[in-house]
Amino acid sequence: MKLHPFTIVSRWDMIEINVASVSNALAHLSSYWRILENRGELSPGAVRYLNQEQLSALAPSVEVLMELSRKISAPVTLSNCDSLVSMLTQIAEGGGRFDERIAVRLVQTLGAIVNSFPAESETKKAFIIDNRHSDFYVGANEPLHFGDRALKAFPSIIYEVSEASNCIALGRWTASVMHLMRSMEVPLHALAKKLSVSVAANPNWQNILDQIDCEAKKATKAGMGADEFQFIKETTSHLRSVKDAFRNHAMHRKTKYDEERAMAIWSGSKSFMAHLSTRLSE
Repeated sequence: MKLHPFTIVSRWDMIEINVASVSNALAHLSSYWRILENRGELSPGAVRYLNQEQLSALAPSVEVLMELSRKISAPVTLSNCDSLVSMLTQIAEGGGRFDERIAVRLVQTLGAIVNSFPAESETKKAFIIDNRHSDFYVGANEPLHFGDRALKAFPSIIYEVSEASNCIALGRWTASVMHLMRSMEVPLHALAKKLSVSVAANPNWQNILDQIDCEAKKATKAGMGADEFQFIKETTSHLRSVKDAFRNHAMHRKTKYDEERAMAIWSGSKSFMAHLSTRLSE
């Protein structure tokens, strides 16, 4: 498994990275680096030698680091390992013999690997998500749990609801409420469109809701059914409550939300959208 940015990494994924084998591989390569580095310069024309056993012993250590470098996206280490593999192949083809030029490159490459892998590993961070909220994270392989009917009826909410869901997973409670309030504008605009109410470029919820109520009353006189009128009244009443209780406070820095309140607002928004989707869509 390759560890991509912005994805969930489970404890099992982390356990799969065998720390002992990585540590041993680094220690092994480091020992060769020190040995070759401490041998000093050769006299002109002299050669150095690695026997088949030494060459074979290096290969597993390089493979361990290459595999992990691919997983955690450590391009510098991976490039250095590729260079080392090429040099070892060249040395093996020469019967284990190599001159000072190759020796210098070998020392430099081994040193680069020993130093670059820990440095690149330090740049990879893991965020531990509370098990209670891990299902809220939306990524490449993690779906959004908000009800298919609502998402099909109001596809424009997907971005905001996905962000709200991720904020819950990451414990950003106030941010999750802000995204949920932004998602509520979609059914508000859908209801306004249904009743031919014009929505300005910077709409004011109160004005839109007042116009919707006005048009709904006109529509009843023109033959709108009692059930439809009741649905509109319930919807505008709920949206007014949302506006006064949550939206105005969340969007204008009046309130900070904790886990309990944010989760309640998520559940209420999810239920409300599901109800609306039975009779309304974009």
